[in-house]
Amino acid sequence: MRDDLNSLGKIFSYQSDLIADDATVSLPDATYGFVTVSVNAECGTWVVESDGTCTKVVGTANTADTDSDTDLCIYDGGTRGIVKNRLGANGKIVISYNYN
Repeated sequence: MRDDLNSLGKIFSYQSDLIADDATVSLPDATYGFVTVSVNAECGTWVVESDGTCTKVVGTANTADTDSDTDLCIYDGGTRGIVKNRLGANGKIVISYNYN
């Protein structure tokens, strides 16, 4: 087996037809990678560092890297990223997290 195949990383996927307003989904602990999330018409991509720091790379108008009202948020949860629906309504959520 090739050694470089062992470093491809991991994928965390989550999908639900209903995420309530103010509900959260915790990403895997102590990882580094990028996550793409959509809730209804809002979506974006963030970088998550192993210390939990989250940085928005790109996203629609109502996305944030802090726990902000009226936004789809991914924020620092200590040693992990936390995804939170603060859009003011229930929605369908899709998460794809590529990490090591």
